[in-house]
Amino acid sequence: MKSYVWVVSDEGSFMVNELLVSSGLAVPYAIPPNLRYTDLFREAFARARSSGSGLWGKARGRLFTPAQVWAELPSLAGRFINIRFKVDSISSSRTRYTLRPDKGYTTLIIHKSDTGQFGSIEDLVGRTLIVTGKVTPGFNGPEVILSDPAQILSLH
Repeated sequence: MKSYVWVVSDEGSFMVNELLVSSGLAVPYAIPPNLRYTDLFREAFARARSSGSGLWGKARGRLFTPAQVWAELPSLAGRFINIRFKVDSISSSRTRYTLRPDKGYTTLIIHKSDTGQFGSIEDLVGRTLIVTGKVTPGFNGPEVILSDPAQILSLH
């Protein structure tokens, strides 16, 4: 279940969800069919990222490779970083797509419930992405979950 939280005061009202995203303290996460505020959250995400607010100030400093994320996993786990990632292959399970790099063991994960936002996942093979996201230790190495296309900073 997803909730939208509003605060109403004498000065007006604001959505807490948008405030958290625009402050760089959260990432947008759209759950179809509830996409009412998706554009608002993506704009807030872009503002936070471009201004270096919150988590994005920390992520902005360095661009990692998948091999570096693997090697530095103990210090990167739980952190938001930027990764240059050339997609070598994509595998599919019942619930998710796993994007594997040409070098290294770090993977990008796109849950099938989110794929409608990304277009054709298969078209990413052979492309180089710069993505931003939180590093999570997985069974086969580090994973970064892509829950929103706004996490793809560039695509070549």
